[in-house]
Amino acid sequence: MIRICYIIPSLGLGGSEKFLLELIKHLSTSDYNFQIICLYKGGFLVPLFEEKGISVCVVGMKNIYDIRGLIKVFKVLQSFNPDIIHTKLTHSDIISGIINFVKSGPVLVSTVESYHEWERAQTLKMFIKKQVLSLIYRKFYHVIIPVCNYIKQQICSMIDIPDNKIKVIYNGVDTSFFSPNISHPHKKIRNHFGLNEQDYVIGTIGRLNEVKNQTLLLEAIAHLQHNELPLKCLIVGDGYKRKDLEKRAAELGCERIVRFIDAQRDVRNILDILDIFVLPSRAEGLSITLLEAMAMEKPVIATAVGGNQELIRNGQNGFLVPPGDSNTLASIILHLFQHPHKAVSVGKAARQYILEHFDINIIAHKYNTLYKTLLNN
Repeated sequence: MIRICYIIPSLGLGGSEKFLLELIKHLSTSDYNFQIICLYKGGFLVPLFEEKGISVCVVGMKNIYDIRGLIKVFKVLQSFNPDIIHTKLTHSDIISGIINFVKSGPVLVSTVESYHEWERAQTLKMFIKKQVLSLIYRKFYHVIIPVCNYIKQQICSMIDIPDNKIKVIYNGVDTSFFSPNISHPHKKIRNHFGLNEQDYVIGTIGRLNEVKNQTLLLEAIAHLQHNELPLKCLIVGDGYKRKDLEKRAAELGCERIVRFIDAQRDVRNILDILDIFVLPSRAEGLSITLLEAMAMEKPVIATAVGGNQELIRNGQNGFLVPPGDSNTLASIILHLFQHPHKAVSVGKAARQYILEHFDINIIAHKYNTLYKTLLNN
């Protein structure tokens, strides 16, 4: 049995955390034994891992320099004795590299989800961080896994890593769970959020922050509110930008048609009641929520950034808009409202594309092959 320890900052409702849960669920339990280490805190998803019989250790580190926390991580690893340590997000990468420097042993694998913070950072702190990561990746890690080709290009342009250490594996989604064929209490859910059957509902799901840029959707809705469309807009998620977004909605005069909804553990019910899903981000890796929306046969509109451009064939299985262009976003929303048959055909093409390339069983098979190949070598 292969022992794998996943190290991650926390187990909140982010895409990286949700994908990890799905990956573990779809790897054979007869082949693997899993341990999760959360460096900083637990989160909503901890009980779901524990329900699967997976041990979760929440270290409670104060920051990356917390010596007591590092010692606790080291002790958990000593006790579990993993064959593979698989890290997610940069703090996990650095800490695992430091521990491996002290005592080498297991195979080290890192999944790289996003590099947007490095794209905009020009500080000395970020320069040092890049140099440290470059050293750690080259010296200690066996494989770096970008979740899309865009991130691979970013890694190669910013960090000196041999090409044979980089392998792109896309994120995946459980298409049997995120399926339009599953019966949902559609009307009841709409009523719960103050919507009726006549409302044309546009929505986005994600952390409320600068990168996700929900302001762009608000501006597009403001452009459309005078067209006498039965529009409603759902912005789902938690984050430090919520008050700013509520204020911006009021400034644009569209606060009556916008609903702000707290983060949801199960977003399937939200996706089910949407007529259009929008991902207005300034930067993306490969969005789990975008995959989920497409699997649900929703027509999607996303900004032409990062992995979105690898996932969406513009006008065929979704639509791409320039980042920051609220006018184009508004015009596509209007076009789909006026041409419902187009919305249906785009949604069906989206699901088919996900079934063929991003089903979690396909992705789990790739990880299974990778893990076993690494150990055999």
